[in-house]
Amino acid sequence: MDVDFYTLERAVQDRFSDATRAIGVPTPIVREAPEDRRGAYWTAAAVTTAGALTMWVIQGVGELGSSVAIAPVGFAVGFALAGAVVAYCVLRALSLRHARAAVPYEPGLYLFPAGVFDARSEPMRVFLHPELKAASVVDGTKLRIATAAGEFVFRLPDPAVAEQAKTAFQQAGEQYSQAVRTANRREQAMLDPLIDSGFSSPFSPKLKLSRREPVWAKLSLPLALAIGALLGPALWKTRNVVSERRLYAQAREQNDAAGYRAYLARGGSRHDVSDVLLPRAELAEAIRERTVEAIERFAAAHPRSRIQAEVDAALRAAVTTDLAAAQKVGTVTALREFKKRRARYPFITPAADAAIVALYRGILARFVPGKAPAVASFFERLLGYSKEHGPRVSVRVVRRLPDSVRAADIQVKLSAYFMGKPSVPSQYFVGDYAARREDPVVARMAKAIAAPFPEDVLDVKIEPTLADPAELPPVTEPTLLVDYAPEMAGGYMSPKPRGVFVGVGMMFKVSFQIPGDDQPLELKSSLWRTPSPNILKNEDATVADVYEKMASDGFAKLERDFMSLVGGSVKLVSAPQESQK
Repeated sequence: MDVDFYTLERAVQDRFSDATRAIGVPTPIVREAPEDRRGAYWTAAAVTTAGALTMWVIQGVGELGSSVAIAPVGFAVGFALAGAVVAYCVLRALSLRHARAAVPYEPGLYLFPAGVFDARSEPMRVFLHPELKAASVVDGTKLRIATAAGEFVFRLPDPAVAEQAKTAFQQAGEQYSQAVRTANRREQAMLDPLIDSGFSSPFSPKLKLSRREPVWAKLSLPLALAIGALLGPALWKTRNVVSERRLYAQAREQNDAAGYRAYLARGGSRHDVSDVLLPRAELAEAIRERTVEAIERFAAAHPRSRIQAEVDAALRAAVTTDLAAAQKVGTVTALREFKKRRARYPFITPAADAAIVALYRGILARFVPGKAPAVASFFERLLGYSKEHGPRVSVRVVRRLPDSVRAADIQVKLSAYFMGKPSVPSQYFVGDYAARREDPVVARMAKAIAAPFPEDVLDVKIEPTLADPAELPPVTEPTLLVDYAPEMAGGYMSPKPRGVFVGVGMMFKVSFQIPGDDQPLELKSSLWRTPSPNILKNEDATVADVYEKMASDGFAKLERDFMSLVGGSVKLVSAPQESQK
């Protein structure tokens, strides 16, 4: 049953309080002290939050490189909330400490002769002998009391004491039952601290003990919010005043544009910095750089500068010098960058455009001789696209595994010559096996496209291989697509070395596409090979080598066909012959 201590008669309150302190009778057989760490948790929370608030307040103070050197007003709100949290945690810790000290009895879990009294929290829970099921010693030193509502465990110093406590409790249970049956109030009071013995001093107080909670504990939350509301703005204001003074001192000591800009960016508002010191330092830097960009930056930052005439003269001289430098470089990149940089100066646009067109015509004229008409026409369109949209060209491989590969796996596994996992052919056309034969061939094909052209005309990049054609993105830039599949058929048994193999046909379709152009440059290449188990007779050879030979021959043919088509100047290295050895 639940018992509210503060509703008991004063005499019973005094009896229970004395009993918890082992004063008078009954004396508890065992007491388990409460483990209440709430006060420690609130204290730890207060210390942690206060530390975090301190670090937050000092973060970036007086630092030109900090974006919060002058904190925005939102920080005042944050400081207020953090201060309120600290205050609330402290008040809660003090409240718990006060509440613990104000409890008239010693909180804890008690085993009295009459039963179990759980006085660790309010209200108390009392389980008398009729509700108790059993008492037993577990793990040698723990006395477990079972009730209908659960069980309670008392930890004792050694097994002997545990057994003594168990025996004493069982004997007390018999005494309590006898006292209840005979309605002997005095005997019950000797065993139950909540039974009034009927004997009390006439001088004993009659007024019941009541809960005592100070006003500040009741108003912890409003009080904490009030403290935070006062502390937050004060911290914010003080911090910003101190930080601004340090920022100004550092900027004056550094005495350059970066320092003054940082001061203003951090929230400094002194007019001598914005109107005099910063413009003077920036103009000096712009003159030292001797570039158009430096002077443009200065002019944009100071639209009402008192030296505007000098700024205009410096700009005209710098643009003229920059144009001559771009023409001297003689590359598309240099002219494009010049045109982009100087777009605000219309007089340079025609000259820059003419120079770019001339460069592309010269590059195409050097490439076309000896090329097939279709190839020459395609690359002319490709360079036209590059001139308008940029040099990016993608090379992408799409690797397919057709149904014949899955059928070949099944066929091999059903063969009497199947030698386990190494015999499965599909594994040699995916993953690292496929990548090792794809990568060098595709790299040489990409190099064959890029070699005749400057990188700022055609910039060829190899994209990751796709194993699922459905993942192929739409063509948004010139793309060389190498789409291939290993077709498998046949069954070839080798008694010695023992094994089963299939024939492989490497089927390639190459398509060089330009966005918006319906005439791609296309190439089909294929090669069928039967397996050569004799390869396995070589020392250290594996089944993978058999399939590698067939697949590599197909890639070698693809490379030769492609180089022949585009007239690539990249020399093949040890290209296998088409005949099966």
